Order: sequence, then C-alpha cells, then structure tokens
Amino acid sequence: MRPLAFVGAFLAVCLVARTSAAQSRDALRIGHWVEVKGELVGVSTFRASALEVLPPSDQEALIGTVTDVARADEQFELLGLTVSVSEKTEFKDVSLSDIEGRRVKVEGHYRGPEKFSARQVASRGEGRDRIVGRIDQLTTRGDLVEARIMGFTIQMAADVKLENETAFDSIALAPEVEFESASGIRPDDDDDYIPGSIVLSDTLTLGGLFEYKGTHEDNYDLDDARQRDQNDHRVTLRAQLFWTPSDQFNALFSGRYEFQDQHEEGSAHDHLSDFGVNEAWVAWRDIAHTGIDLRAGRQDFDDLREWVYDENLDAIRFVLRREQLRLELSASTRYEDGSDRDEHTENLIAYLSNNDSKRHLAAYVVDRRDDRSPRDYPIHFGVRAIGEFLPDNKSWVEASMLRGFSDNTNLEGHGFDLGTTWSPGFSDPVSATLGFAYGSGDDDPNDGTDEAFRQTGLQDNNAKFAGVTSFRYYGEIVDPELSNLAIWTAGIGTRIARKSSIDLVYHYYDQVDAVDFLRDSDLSDDPDGTHEHLGQEFDLVVGTKAWKPLDFEFVLGWFDPGAAFPDADDAWLASFQMRFRF
Repeated sequence: MRPLAFVGAFLAVCLVARTSAAQSRDALRIGHWVEVKGELVGVSTFRASALEVLPPSDQEALIGTVTDVARADEQFELLGLTVSVSEKTEFKDVSLSDIEGRRVKVEGHYRGPEKFSARQVASRGEGRDRIVGRIDQLTTRGDLVEARIMGFTIQMAADVKLENETAFDSIALAPEVEFESASGIRPDDDDDYIPGSIVLSDTLTLGGLFEYKGTHEDNYDLDDARQRDQNDHRVTLRAQLFWTPSDQFNALFSGRYEFQDQHEEGSAHDHLSDFGVNEAWVAWRDIAHTGIDLRAGRQDFDDLREWVYDENLDAIRFVLRREQLRLELSASTRYEDGSDRDEHTENLIAYLSNNDSKRHLAAYVVDRRDDRSPRDYPIHFGVRAIGEFLPDNKSWVEASMLRGFSDNTNLEGHGFDLGTTWSPGFSDPVSATLGFAYGSGDDDPNDGTDEAFRQTGLQDNNAKFAGVTSFRYYGEIVDPELSNLAIWTAGIGTRIARKSSIDLVYHYYDQVDAVDFLRDSDLSDDPDGTHEHLGQEFDLVVGTKAWKPLDFEFVLGWFDPGAAFPDADDAWLASFQMRFRF
C-alpha cells in the first residue's frame, strides 16, 4: 500500500472510532435533548430501544395510548403522566371526548412531577411509544445506563440503538428548567391569581384583580323577632407589579384598595374604605447553587385545602426543593393590617412534602407564640394525604395534634378530617362527596388541661370538590373552626359545562362536649351548653369560569338549628361574587 493511502486509511479508521465513541451511551450528558423510543415497564420506568439526541426545543413531547380521561378536570393520562388541556390546546383529528384508548402525540410543557400542560394533541398511528425532553440526571448501574427525563427513569441497555449520524458533543445542551411558574406564587385556578397581562418591559409586568361580593345574611342570630339581618357589599381592587430581572431573582408588589358598605336592619349604613399592601416580597432562587430558595417580605401562605393556613404574613421563608421532596422553613408575623392575634404572634412553620400536587403527602409543625398576658403558645403537629390515591377519587386525610399551653393551661387536643370526592366514568360529569371532620372537646374545664382541639388560626377552610369554584367546606353559614365539633358532610356536584359547575352540599353538626359557645363561627347566637346537636345546613354553590378573565359564584345557604338552639329559627344566606382579572 502506498504511504499516502495508508495514512488516509488510518485517519478514516480513527475518525470512525472517534465518531462511534462520541455516539455511545457514555457520551450522553445532562442537558442533552433526546427522543427516546421504547415502552413503559413500570409506573414511571421506560425501557429504551432507540435514542436520538436532538437540538434543544421549547416543548417536550409524549407519544402513547391515552387512559383515564377526566373530562370534568380537562385531564387524561399518557404514559402514566397527567396531561392537562386548556383553551390554549390545539386538537388535530381528535378531541377530549373521544380520546380514550387512542394513540396520540402530545406536545407541550412539563410543569413538574406528574404535570404536563398540552399545547397540541394529534392523532398518531401504530408504533413505539416515545418521550422527548431534557436529560436531567444520568446514572450508571452495571451494564445499564439510566437517564431521568420529565420524572421518567429511562433504562438504556448496551444494545440500545443510537440513531444520530453526528457526534453527541456537537449538539447544544438545553438549559435547566425550573418547574414552578415564573411568579412562584399560585396556579391560575386560584381565587387570588393575577395573570399580569400588561407587559411594561422585558422584565416587568402589571396585572390587576377587580372583585365584587354582595352578601345577604338572614337571621344569623336565629331569632325572627329581632331585626338584625345584614347586607354587605364589598369592592376590592388589587394592582400587582412583578419584576423578573433574572432567573435567580424576582420581586413582587401587590397593593389593595377595598370599599365596603354594611347595613344591618335598624342601623345606619357603615361605609369602610382601606388601602393596604397585599404582598411585597423579593425572592432568590438556588442561592450559591445550594438548591435553596429564599423569599422575604409579605407573602401568601396557602395550602391545598387551606386547613393549615391561608394568610398573607410578613416572613422570611426558605425552601429546599428536590424532584420528590420540598422542605419549607419560615419565621413570620403580621406587622400591621391583620387580626389582633396575627399582629402579636410569632410563627415558626416547617412543612415537608413529596412535592407532588396530584398525590400530596406532607408533615408539618406550626408553632405560634403570643407573649401577651395571658400567654398563648399552641403548637400544631400534623400529617396529611391529599389527591388521587384511589381510582376515580380525589381524597383527603388531615390529622393534627395540638400541644403547648395557654397561660397556665396545657393544650392537648387532636383533630382530623377525612373524605373523598368520587367521580366514576359512568356518571360523568356527576360526582359525589362524603366526609367526616372531628375536633376534640374538653370534658373538664377545671383540671388544668384543655383537651379541645383548635386549628392554627391561619386557616380558611376553603376548597373545591369537583367543581370550578371553591367554598367553605364546613358550611357557608355556620363556617366554624374545627373545635369541639363532629361534622358529617355529603355532597353531589356536576359540571354543567366545561368551565361551569353546581354543587349541593349537606352538613350535620354535633358538639363533642356540650358547651355554651362555638369557636370562630359566623352564627351570632350561642348553643345552650346542654344539648350536643347543633343542626344541619344545606348549601347550593354555582360557579362559572367560561370566560377566562371573568368568573362568577353564587351561593345559597340554609341552616336548620338543632336541639342545642332551643326555639331557634332558621338562618339563610345568599351571596354573589364576581372577579375580573387582567
């Protein structure tokens, strides 16, 4: 062989060897955007038969067979991942009503553990299932290489086919994506959500929320002979500035103006107006690459059922977030514009969860300390499970233990709340709810120990069942704190349209120990302290979000007093609420 030909052959062999090595599993890197073909072999384990590294994209993709369509929630399951659709979703040759059991390709955005927001859904023919997204983690286990993509564990054996013609290292890496929304505050179905639709600059947006609520409270003193019915009209306007100069730093300011007209029968109108700060905070993400976030200032504390807290507090808040873990630690108070208790209490809160809103597991401690006389030091220890743990059900289990002291009295209460909303496919769009809540009472007020449970004082007890609007799930009229109470709840609801719903909810109330007061109830009359049965309540809740910027809610309630209110008359509620967001 001629020398020149020999050199050329040698270089060709080296080039082929280099290209082959640069296309091996060992050449894959965190940040590579890949298309993986194969099959799902476990809950979230995907066995790869072929893989191709692609240029980064702004949308992930899934190809597979649709299961578990929940039209009421505008969701379906694909490869075990919950896919949510909205008015932004484009359907091609398929619709949500006939998608069950069909193979589709879904393109959109991965929003975190088990959450995928669809932007396009198209019919797909037979073939291998596929996952397209960014490699977030790589692990070698013997002859097996595992990659983490959108919460899936991708298993690549030695015989996996690598379909690229060019070396992997010649393809750009995709940046890491934070799972939370840019604002990091709340989802777009939250009552206080503000979209910030006015763009002032590349880093600054302005949004607002206009809210009107009219309420008629009839006979809350349970005595028809006394003219104390009340009409209340409240108008609230919020303006919100949100600044995002970088991926690591953002800030928010939300001001509030509120005007209220109150009129009780036999009295003059009271006109109240107030300016205040709703939220004002700065936040840093991934401080010094530790995975720790920090937010300081007045901020919203809001849990999934608002059973623990729903309050704007002045706080320093640290969050450590991993794919299946979220630890939140905070110290807070309320310097002004709050309740008397909030403004004189120091709060220490720890909340540990699995960082999964679909099947949420958490444990928490809420320590609230008021040093005024008498001193009040309640500490709540709690665990909870909320979500889709049973087929066709959205369930909840809340359990809390109260310890600490109030002046010279030890606190030793306990409480729990459990229930489920059942939405079987055969009854779609009708659902049924059953729940039971219990807060312990105190059978001996003179033994130095108060065994009555009380909630944190930060709670709101406000959530949805299967409808589009939230409501007071312990009763719109009685609306009690869960203390010395046993509450049975039953409900039936339906989606009358894609974004409209009706709920009929029933509550049956008993005191655990008969006493002559109710803790933090909207009723202005007290029980007799002899009988335990407080009564029953029916609530009709109608809501619609058919037009996204505007939502409406109408509530009609009726309370029928029990033996604990001898010779009492019925109470009624009618309320209407409108919100407009921009």
